[in-house]
Amino acid sequence: MFGILFCALSTTVLAQKTVKHEVQSGETLYSLARNYGVTVDAIKQANTFIEGENIIAGQVITIPNATKSGTATTTSSSTPTAVAPAKQTPSLPQTQPSKKPGCKLMLLVEKKTTVYSICKEYGITEEEFHRANPEVEKSKIKKGKYVCIPYSAQELAQQRAAEEKRQAEKRAAEEKARKEAEERAAIKQYPKLNVAVILPFDLSSKNKSNEAIKVIDFYEGFLLAVENLKKQGVSVDIYAYEEKGTTTNSIDTILTQPMMPHMNLIVGPMRVEHIPAISRFAKQYNIPHVVPFSTNATVTSSSPTTFQVNTAVKSLYGKVYQLFMERNPDCRVVFVNCDGTGKEDYIAGFKKALTDKGHPFQSCELSEVKAISKIIPETDKRLVFIPTSASQQNLQQLVRNLNANTANDITLYNVSLFGYPEWQTFKESNKQSMRKYNASIFATFYTNSRSSDVSNFNAKFKSWFKRDQFNSYPLFGLLGYDVGHFFITGLNKFGNKFCERQSGHNVSALQNPMHFEKRGAENGFVNTSLKIISM
Repeated sequence: MFGILFCALSTTVLAQKTVKHEVQSGETLYSLARNYGVTVDAIKQANTFIEGENIIAGQVITIPNATKSGTATTTSSSTPTAVAPAKQTPSLPQTQPSKKPGCKLMLLVEKKTTVYSICKEYGITEEEFHRANPEVEKSKIKKGKYVCIPYSAQELAQQRAAEEKRQAEKRAAEEKARKEAEERAAIKQYPKLNVAVILPFDLSSKNKSNEAIKVIDFYEGFLLAVENLKKQGVSVDIYAYEEKGTTTNSIDTILTQPMMPHMNLIVGPMRVEHIPAISRFAKQYNIPHVVPFSTNATVTSSSPTTFQVNTAVKSLYGKVYQLFMERNPDCRVVFVNCDGTGKEDYIAGFKKALTDKGHPFQSCELSEVKAISKIIPETDKRLVFIPTSASQQNLQQLVRNLNANTANDITLYNVSLFGYPEWQTFKESNKQSMRKYNASIFATFYTNSRSSDVSNFNAKFKSWFKRDQFNSYPLFGLLGYDVGHFFITGLNKFGNKFCERQSGHNVSALQNPMHFEKRGAENGFVNTSLKIISM
């Protein structure tokens, strides 16, 4: 017989497994490490994305070396061994039960865990704990059991508030959708748009005046817009009427035409004395009425369907000041006193606006600009010069005086100019000087001759009508195109609700951008579009 020698060396062997755990609200790295019998550092090493001690509800993290205990016997030699039966010891539950309703998480109870320690760690009261775990004795809690960690009263209140907010947002969205559906149902789409254009075409004259040529340019630009929109499926009929004389007789004759009450848009007239009669007619039949040329401030008074395209710039000075300061928050404004009149109100309003905002400015004489380092502190590195006159002669002198500065002085500062809509009309040499000093202007209209859209329009205009537009500011052909494009696309989209919805109607313009604001419930709409344009 062979004697068998047993080396009864007893060791503990850990059965390891990796667990994927979805973080619940209220859980911490410490509580997870305790629940799974691992260290906080082990969890962090297995999940390198965890920063500090922060884990977020909903994250799925890896728990390494989640263990259960067992006992085994090994030998110290290569001699065949016999394994002694291991002493069975109670093991902790390995499978977490499903969460009960109202539970934030299911917690595995460990040695020395008490109801008090659980409540303290998770911020709940003992009453809340026992309501969720009625089977647990008041003071005792068994190791190896899972208990429900309920949401605290504060968390429940937050959940209720969040749910109430979600429900309110849902109701608001449903109400918005309902109103939009009702509004869409209320829109009467026009299968065909009838448009009346009433202007002094001067058709009987062989030698047309400049006024008549510009009016015809406007009408022809309008026709090009209509032609372009017809390609997109918009159906339009144009009715052109001759505006004659200065009395209302010719206008009255036009307004009695059988088709006039059936118009969806009226464009014109040109003469101020004819506007009230057409505005009254448009109001009576609820027809959008466009006044394309007049800057008279009373055009839209008591005329709720009238749109004034060409607004007096004086009424927009406040917007100029606001846009300028938004664009130049860190400059010193230097008003340069020049010969000439007409801009006193503008300059006075500008100085007041700057004062109200605490924006630095000063005034100087035109001659002082020759040596700006003598009049401007070196701490003010960015200067914007604004001449008090819009004349070409004063701009030229201002540029000459800036050029007279020494190279050191002119490079010491960041110098730019801010000017007037009239600067658009100056000759090319002046525009080059403007660009040298980073000039910008404010304007209600602007033609970028380098734009491909403008070039294409000009080519098409010449192809159709065998001539160029009359050289004026603005170009009336482009104005006609922009008016036609804005109003016809709006009417095609919003139908009989155009006046109510036009504030949400935005289209690109070739020259005359349009953004209309209503000036009182009984008044019409004024174009307040204004831009700062770099030259």
